[in-house]
Amino acid sequence: GRTSGKTSTVNVNEVEKLLSSTKGKFEDAMNDDFNTALALGYTFELIRGVHKFLDGKASGQKPIEFISKTKETLTEIGRVFNIFQKTQEDWNKALIKMKKIGLSEKDILDRISDRRKAREKKDWNSADKIRKELENKGVILEDREDATSWKIKAG
Repeated sequence: GRTSGKTSTVNVNEVEKLLSSTKGKFEDAMNDDFNTALALGYTFELIRGVHKFLDGKASGQKPIEFISKTKETLTEIGRVFNIFQKTQEDWNKALIKMKKIGLSEKDILDRISDRRKAREKKDWNSADKIRKELENKGVILEDREDATSWKIKAG
């Protein structure tokens, strides 16, 4: 939280304690008459603690280790409610069907390939046209140095 204009930070020991205790606390809450509110509270306590630690601009191997352990813990805990189980790719495939965008995954990948070829030829007009065409169908392109990824616009 915020106190007198400063963001409070979480130290390494506090995050390690959260990581080692969350799963047990979660299980205890679920075993206590299926107390899902408390169980989810412990889950978000972990997420908040790791976020605060990372907001403190931590460097080195610890942040990477904490992110990995947090993901592992959330995936394990999430199995109980069937949350945190899908990859971005799984979500995109499901959204293609759910939103009935009129394109298959192959269609999207083909259009991305066409756009890449247009960009290689410096045909910016065609490249922009393909991006806009996909965007109008609810497909958002994200260009990175090595590749272009895509996702389906949520909402």
